[in-house]
Amino acid sequence: MKIFVSHAIKDKALLAQFKATLEPHGITLFIAEHYKNLQGTITEKIEGMIDSCDVALILLTKSGFNSMFVQQEIGYIKKANKPILQIIQIGLEKKISGFTYDRGYILLDPSNIDIALKKVRNTLLKYWREKEKAKFQKRIEKQRKLVRQRQIERQKRQQTMNSIVLFASIIILVAVLSTNK
Repeated sequence: MKIFVSHAIKDKALLAQFKATLEPHGITLFIAEHYKNLQGTITEKIEGMIDSCDVALILLTKSGFNSMFVQQEIGYIKKANKPILQIIQIGLEKKISGFTYDRGYILLDPSNIDIALKKVRNTLLKYWREKEKAKFQKRIEKQRKLVRQRQIERQKRQQTMNSIVLFASIIILVAVLSTNK
């Protein structure tokens, strides 16, 4: 699973903790400053990361909440219609407005980050399992539909063959009867 992390540069230590918690579970974090982009602007790099992520993780710490980059990323994430998981530092939850208002969030207590880390990990893993399960069920349904279509086609061919055999039998019967007269 690929996660774009919208954050303030000042939250480097917090990012390291998220990375250490999530990456062992196969979750790749797209953190803009960790990827070099030799072509294009920082904006194009971030837009590309958002476009290719599965979920956006928005870190609204005191620094993140006041970051213009984070606010712009939220707008692009919303436009890209990506699922959003917000991590909001205690005390900022009442200030949430705009594109992320009325969305679920996980509270971050700076004095006990582990609680938020565990909740984020569990939430993302549960989301991914459900998404994979839905994709698997879709594939199974597609295969079942294909099997049903093949069965219908086989039945139609069999009906056509039965009709041909019946028609041929009638012709032979008529021929035999007309030669016996």
